[in-house]
Parts: sequence; structure tokens; C-alpha cells
Amino acid sequence: MIHSDRIPWLQTAHHELRAPLIVGTEQYQDASMAARVITAAQADVIITTCDPSGRKTAPLLSEIAAELGAYPATWIGTTSFATDSQSAVATAVALQERLDVSLIKLDVRTADNVPDDHQTLSAARSILDLGLEVDLMPLITADLAALRSVERLGCVAVRVYASEIGSMNGIKDPERIARFIHASTIPVVVECGIGCAEDVVLALRLGASAILVNTAIAQSNDPPGLARRLYEAAIGESERILSSQGTVR
Repeated sequence: MIHSDRIPWLQTAHHELRAPLIVGTEQYQDASMAARVITAAQADVIITTCDPSGRKTAPLLSEIAAELGAYPATWIGTTSFATDSQSAVATAVALQERLDVSLIKLDVRTADNVPDDHQTLSAARSILDLGLEVDLMPLITADLAALRSVERLGCVAVRVYASEIGSMNGIKDPERIARFIHASTIPVVVECGIGCAEDVVLALRLGASAILVNTAIAQSNDPPGLARRLYEAAIGESERILSSQGTVR
């Protein structure tokens, strides 16, 4: 197990996550590069997806798994290609039934690539109504009413929108994100627009349980190198926070 000496930030009946940095894989056409980024980030989760419409491509689970060999990690399925609740539900069903993935990174986005809270919550309800045995981690805006709905649905964690997806603009409204994190009763992952080590450190200082970075790494000149630097920033800040709290990791 990676990070076996760290306290889990997510612990459910089926999943246990400890690493503070999550990295995306959807933007790589080359499974070997995706694998190099995952290992450089010391990620304990690997993101995979499928697109029932057939319009999108991404490295296959089997291709990444072959590159990683015995690397220990949990597979997370994502519905990031979904544009409405129906396509998100169809993707979640396909991920669970075809790939046996039971931790779902639930996304429904508008045409402007912004989280659609209403559609996302609708998809979450439908998935649960179908009786799928999955743990859900929805992406929503920093809206407290949407957060309460996510909590009531029994989602195991929530992912919050920091700034425009792919923008690398960082956390545009730190105070709002901090209020959201402190109001949440479930773990919070900060993502979208995270572009550098300073953004990672700020998210942790605001109280995030973990940070997800995708575009900044995928579009850098050295994806594994940036993944490693972000990992070191995340681990360093996590250790500093734990030390200041007198917590044994």
C-alpha cells in the first residue's frame, strides 16, 4: 500500500485513500506517460473512464494497468465526458458493470465546462436509485445548498470547483472555498484550475483533504517532473499541518 504510514483522508467500507495528490489521466493518449505521471505523483488512485457515445478517447484501464504492473492503487471511474445526467448515469453503469469500478468521480458539466450542480445531483440520485454498489465523489460549485444535497445523498466525498477547468488560474475565491470546506461533513477535494505548487499548498491550508490536478501536468513540458514537484509540495504542506496540530500521521 502506498502511503501506508499516513492517516486515510477517505475511508469507506470498500475504499481507503491516503495520498493528498490525485492526478488525471484522461488527457493522455499514451498509457506509458499516464503511468509515469501516476508513479511520479505517488498517487494511490488511478482515474479511468469510458464514453458510451464513442466520441472521446483516453488510455484504457488495461493499457495503464499493463504499464504499471504491480503498482498498488485504487481505480476511480470518471464521468467527465458527460454533458447531462443521463450520459453520466450511463457512464457510471458502464464503469461498474464492464470494468468493476466502484468509486465514481461524478461529473456533469455545462457547455462552458462548468459543473452543472443540478444535473450532477440528478445523476447521483439516479445512480443510487438503480442500486449500483458504488461510492460517489461528485464535482460541484462551492454552493452550500448543493453541498447539503451531496451529503444527504450519502456521497463519500465532494469535489469543489476552484476556477475554470484547464485554466491554471488557481483558487479564485479562497474565502468561499474555505467556507465550503469548513461547512462540509465529508472530505473535500479541491480541483479545476490548479496549476502550480502554490495552489496545492493553498488548498491544503484552506482545509482540503486532497487536491486533483490534471491539465497543468498534462500540458507541461515535463509531466512526470511537474507531478513529482506537486507531490512534494502536497506532502510537505500536509506534514507541516499535521506537525502544527500535534497529530501523528
